[in-house]
Amino acid sequence: MNHSSKIIWVLVGLLLLVISNQLRADTVYSNFGPGFTDSGNAVSVAGNNLGGEYYALAFTPNVTVTFTDSLADLVLFTGQDTLDGSLLSTVNGLPGATLATLIQSSPIANGLEEFTCSATCVVLQAGTEYWLQLKETDPNSSIGWYLSSSDFSNGTDEALRFTYYDPNSSIYFPSGARPVFEIDGISTSVSEPGSFVQALVGLGMIAACVFCCQKKRNN
Repeated sequence: MNHSSKIIWVLVGLLLLVISNQLRADTVYSNFGPGFTDSGNAVSVAGNNLGGEYYALAFTPNVTVTFTDSLADLVLFTGQDTLDGSLLSTVNGLPGATLATLIQSSPIANGLEEFTCSATCVVLQAGTEYWLQLKETDPNSSIGWYLSSSDFSNGTDEALRFTYYDPNSSIYFPSGARPVFEIDGISTSVSEPGSFVQALVGLGMIAACVFCCQKKRNN
């Protein structure tokens, strides 16, 4: 490979680096300990025949992002190895309308589970409260959701509801540690036109380099 070709590949690499930085997901919220650690204790996200309880956990982004994925530390207790995930709005301090339906990346066993958008990902506005909800719809299944070792409910930021027994009359706020979860997203602070300008500048540099190399060879 000659010197000119090396320069071209370096410029291509720099261009890809700029673009990848624009698309890198950042952590919007997390109550995990270092290295995705938790307390080792878990609550049960259960179907109808095993208690029917499910959790919705509040979080508030400090920057505006396009949601990419959420993480939760889960363990299969009994039954099927799937949960229904949702992102919800807030209405009068409680979980509201469904903004996005989430799908899990793999069967739940014992460890981190990723939930991603089933369709178009929503934009989460800075300073706005949202809820991550995980629900077990199989009546004979139960999945444990590990609890944080440092994040505790203050009576207004966690809802435990009964899935099948009239949820509108069975909302309450438990005390104690909240289940561990992380919310990730791509920041919208850099405008799309700015990204395109950066990409065009990079392509222009590459094109100029190629032109100069060809001119030298022709001379």
